Amino acid sequence: MRISGTVHAGGLDAPITGHGVIGTNPKARLGRMALTVHAGSRNVTLQELFFKGAIYMGGGPLAGKIPGGKQWMKIDLFGLLKSEGADLSKLDSGAGNATQGLSYLRDAGDVTKVGSETVNGVPTTHYSATIDMDKAFDRVGAAKLKQFYDRQVGAGKKMPTDVWIDAKKRIRRFKMTMAMQQGTMDMTMDFIRFGVVLNLQRPSSGDVFDATSLVKKQIAAQGG
Repeated sequence: MRISGTVHAGGLDAPITGHGVIGTNPKARLGRMALTVHAGSRNVTLQELFFKGAIYMGGGPLAGKIPGGKQWMKIDLFGLLKSEGADLSKLDSGAGNATQGLSYLRDAGDVTKVGSETVNGVPTTHYSATIDMDKAFDRVGAAKLKQFYDRQVGAGKKMPTDVWIDAKKRIRRFKMTMAMQQGTMDMTMDFIRFGVVLNLQRPSSGDVFDATSLVKKQIAAQGG
């Protein structure tokens, strides 16, 4: 996959570029990604690894700032969601399963067929939607996370989204605009090739700081 976008904050625009490989097996939930924020003459690259619902982040803005001198910070996203009562089965809509992806958009908002378009040389059907984050949280039964999101993002509950689907029902492009604490971020993900071999090694436990419990405490403190 290839990533491009822009962070809009404080009256300034910072371009984002990146690349990665994401597994389409919802049970394995594997992937790796590198995101670079271009802020003036300075480029900052964050590395991300995904293992069965947990995300490991390192480098870039985290370099030298992770407690204990660790190289990676871990957040067990799916473990956190499960502990908050979320239905994880409703999150298994991988990038390779366009049917589930469109179903998710339908449940969380509205979907409109835009028309036929070519993406990176591949014929696709373009769909547009506006995700209602309140409905998205209600869909998976995550009430506390919904409250936490409301306090963090405020009015940014509507997420404009576009997807482009090929003849094999695979997502070829995914575009969204998401709210942040200060400003917004536009992001486009192009899925260039399928069937790529994904070889990943989980970071050694000695190199990892697990921040899941800290995030859970923050949710408890601010989410309700």
